Amino acid sequence: MSAPPLSIDRAMAKTVRARKKGTRKPASASANLSIEDAWRYVDRFCRALWVKHRESEPPQSLAEAITSLRDAELIPTHEAGMMHTIRALRNHFVHENLDFGEYEITIARAAWEIVRVWAERQERKIWRLTLERCA
Repeated sequence: MSAPPLSIDRAMAKTVRARKKGTRKPASASANLSIEDAWRYVDRFCRALWVKHRESEPPQSLAEAITSLRDAELIPTHEAGMMHTIRALRNHFVHENLDFGEYEITIARAAWEIVRVWAERQERKIWRLTLERCA
């Protein structure tokens, strides 16, 4: 069973406010990203952040890594929360056979975009390397 893509449907797209002329939203190649892919990217990114900033081995648990990186102020609280959202949704999908509906896809997509935008801005090199290795 493969995870459905986290793309925004047309009805949802109509609710997004039009951007001012001349402004651009950062490009995102994640339109067809699955929850499994998003989880994998977050996992690899957190491990790479850990290696860059911490001297000890990273924890085995993604939840523990996110929380520790947040506590060390390497990931802001809001973005860490969004990483936990991606992790929790993926765990429900994989371990409890949750069928993603419109709302789950919207939540996962929004969480991914929040993490992606922050990571591109704050840790661009690590984020890009992570995406290359996971793609």
